[in-house]
Amino acid sequence: MALVAMVVSETAVADHGQVPIWERCHAKPDKTSCYQSELDAVLRVQGPSEALLALDDLALYDSDVMRDAHPYAHRLGRQIYAYYTNFPKAFSQCEPRYASGCYHGVLEGFLNSKKNGIRVAYNDGIKSKRRNNENLSGY
Repeated sequence: MALVAMVVSETAVADHGQVPIWERCHAKPDKTSCYQSELDAVLRVQGPSEALLALDDLALYDSDVMRDAHPYAHRLGRQIYAYYTNFPKAFSQCEPRYASGCYHGVLEGFLNSKKNGIRVAYNDGIKSKRRNNENLSGY
């Protein structure tokens, strides 16, 4: 029989003393919200790398978190972009684990922050394409 040792890193502890996040949240009726709040706290207090490490720890202890790790990382990515409001800086804080959820979240945060600008550029591009097609209709 194999014995698996599981070590909780210090990052899996928000600023609530030394009680790991999974221990505080796993038995709560809405553990997902609890985990998200705790990960938010780690992100605010300790930064993006530590928040992603805390997610790693949660995924080790809770199979539901492992299954849904991409959405958790995605949420962290959106918050990282909201903090930095600088796409390259925020993107560089992510890592590819959890199907690149953090990267996806940063990209979503960036695109949402530019929604009107993207819509205007898209509409201008469509109008320009229509004008070009009208000019070519005589050929």
